[in-house]
Amino acid sequence: MRDGVAMGADGGVLVSDERMAGSDTLATGKILAEAVEKIGDVDLVFTGRQSTDGDTGQIPPAVAQRLGMSLLTYADQVSVDGDTVKIVRHNGGVETLEAKLPAVCSVTEKANAPRSATIRGKMNAKKAVFDTWRLEDLGLEASAVGKAGSATAVSGVFAPEKHAVGVMVEGADEEAAVHELIGKLVADKVL
Repeated sequence: MRDGVAMGADGGVLVSDERMAGSDTLATGKILAEAVEKIGDVDLVFTGRQSTDGDTGQIPPAVAQRLGMSLLTYADQVSVDGDTVKIVRHNGGVETLEAKLPAVCSVTEKANAPRSATIRGKMNAKKAVFDTWRLEDLGLEASAVGKAGSATAVSGVFAPEKHAVGVMVEGADEEAAVHELIGKLVADKVL
């Protein structure tokens, strides 16, 4: 958050409570939507396209649905004109979409190059004080978040099995390599 203030943000709020641990995307969307509502009078909510832990991309739609806002996803470019937000995304082609504000917009890493922090910004960041909001600050019950408030549960985590990608065929020259390949294909009953 200090980096954000150093780059020009007015401030920030940390939403943190140990009772939120284990929240799935449904409960996380609820938590974040309550935080946005507490901030109040918000025209545009920016999110990343997905989290690094679950990598599902479900938080932006969950927040938009709970707030009753339009949703624009995977934006590579964003512009606002009056009460309309317009995005461009590359999704197997170039798509241009727009929605009336207020809206939730998930962005890709291409959407913006962060500005550099100024000396004044860095000084402001050092002095910045951030509020920490807990469940009570958001008007949420512990039963509405965490494992108890989640519709899904992780039953296990595992690394995918490793499979051989291929076999390197080598020979003293091209002809020898071809004979080696044919021998392997015949042995595997491909030929």
